Amino acid sequence: MITLRELDATTSLAQQLDATTGPVTVVASYLVPEQALTAFLALWQADAAVLTAAPGFRRTSLHRATAGGQLLWSVAEWESTQALAAAVAAGAADETVRRCQAAITADIDGYLTVFHSAALAEVTAQPHRRD
Repeated sequence: MITLRELDATTSLAQQLDATTGPVTVVASYLVPEQALTAFLALWQADAAVLTAAPGFRRTSLHRATAGGQLLWSVAEWESTQALAAAVAAGAADETVRRCQAAITADIDGYLTVFHSAALAEVTAQPHRRD
């Protein structure tokens, strides 16, 4: 069973979705036991497939800690909090989540936060010069 919690206890998910801002990035971290990994990946892929059709959805990716670590991070980009809130309110992935959660017998805690850019410009690596 996956239990979602707010990573920032001072700001609820409802408050984060009420904020009018964009673009936003949703970061969810999960500690997934090895025996639940296959089922979790199926859940994530099914959820991602549904969300790609939601208005305002941009992209998503899933990252796993190196060396066989159990920590996974899901990162999803949306045009705005309004688009994300509309997808959540419409139950965009509810049925997929219900079906796939039945296949996960391990307890998995997930921590979810909605971010917006705090910097005025992105910082990227500059090409390295060879002298």
